[in-house]
Amino acid sequence: MIKKFIPIVILFLVSACAGTGTRDITSISFTKPTAVGESNLFFYRESKYVAGGQLIKVLVNGQEIGKLGNGEFEKFKVKAGQTSIKAGLSNILALGMTTDNYSFTAKSGENYYFLLSYNQKFFTGGWKITETSERGFKNAVQ
Repeated sequence: MIKKFIPIVILFLVSACAGTGTRDITSISFTKPTAVGESNLFFYRESKYVAGGQLIKVLVNGQEIGKLGNGEFEKFKVKAGQTSIKAGLSNILALGMTTDNYSFTAKSGENYYFLLSYNQKFFTGGWKITETSERGFKNAVQ
């Protein structure tokens, strides 16, 4: 029984480290969208030791756009208008961790930049979504 359980636990722990984002900022184009009625959203998960092995699930308007690991980026196009973002863990490891929600109105042809970070408290912790400028976004990466 234990021989079957150990590989499952190891597989679970190893798979929790690999995200769907990229770590290479040069692969992301920061040009504004040219299509009418579209906006770009840029996400960067800050690299921290606390909760570093956990993936953060990012949802935009209820649609999962990716699971980001430490220091990973994601770019996502949305239709202009009311936009909601949710960030948090999606598995049993989320017990005691809070999610964060952020809503705003995306304007056509604009870029929006968000930093995702984990804030540790005494008995709990939680994810935080912070909107920033392009310059703030690039500075956070370095």
